[in-house]
Amino acid sequence: MLQKIFLALALTAFTILPSFGQEWASKMFNETDHDFGTVAREAKTEYRFVFENLYMEDVHISHAYTSCGCTSIRIENPLVKTYEKGAVVAIFNTGTFYGQRGATITVVIDQPFYAEVQLQDHGYIRTDVELQPSSIQIGLIDQGAGAEQTVAVNHTGNDDWQITDVKSSNPNISAKAIEAGRPYGHVLYNL
Repeated sequence: MLQKIFLALALTAFTILPSFGQEWASKMFNETDHDFGTVAREAKTEYRFVFENLYMEDVHISHAYTSCGCTSIRIENPLVKTYEKGAVVAIFNTGTFYGQRGATITVVIDQPFYAEVQLQDHGYIRTDVELQPSSIQIGLIDQGAGAEQTVAVNHTGNDDWQITDVKSSNPNISAKAIEAGRPYGHVLYNL
């Protein structure tokens, strides 16, 4: 009887301890969930899950994998020393998938101890809006000089669809939408 009680306690400890033992890894991430919101088909959509090594030992991310092909991942700085930062970049595959999508990203840490951290991303990929090109690179600009890039926005479907406002989260970048036409079944803007 005593052997059965000991065995039951040992099994309970082995199943509970790994979940408590991985909290140290989760604490390194500021956020573990990201909502991309509603995005256009072909839009370049990435999010950096930033983590910081809070510990005296080096932390190494051996790999990461995702539960859905709608998200690809890239690891920035997989070996992170004390108080350094790294990131797991979630790339929403808007060119291949559409509709409501989401993925669980499992980050596998092998140093200083084995742990797994699960991150979530989700969003809605529209099929009626397409951007060409899907992203732009402004590059280096001399101080006081300006640069301009144009993105074509093509909406298919509702003829009374319109862009009512354009905002930038960067105070040094301004944007405006200029209607380029309304051929049958399409609404075209230059952004």
